[in-house]
Amino acid sequence: MLMLEPIDYKAYLDHLCEDKPPLDEVDYVTAHNWIFNSIAYGEEAGFSPHKSFGITKYMLEDDEDESIPIIDTPNGHDGKHLLVADSMAEFLRLEPQLEKHLGEGNYDFIIPTPEDDMDEWDEMDETDETDLQ
Repeated sequence: MLMLEPIDYKAYLDHLCEDKPPLDEVDYVTAHNWIFNSIAYGEEAGFSPHKSFGITKYMLEDDEDESIPIIDTPNGHDGKHLLVADSMAEFLRLEPQLEKHLGEGNYDFIIPTPEDDMDEWDEMDETDETDLQ
């Protein structure tokens, strides 16, 4: 897991987004709904939140708190769950779980090709800490 100080995190985000539109800030209600709607959506496919959410969830208001309006947030791709796998091995490990919870063919997936994997590693080799400052 990548751990960065706040100033380094800002530089890291800037580096990741340099060729993309700028990130927009969202209000708390929108962020709260995205987080809890994403968790519920993942649970439909048999996924649980990362174990660190057991602690970080206390940074948020309770999802049952009626003072937070419910907003429908988009999830998935074209109405289906979407798995973006890191590798074919990860896809093959998760496919039975998706089929068990969603049914055969009721999800989409993206798997990087071996060339994509190599390109990603090449880019990581070219980036050092000085690029992020």
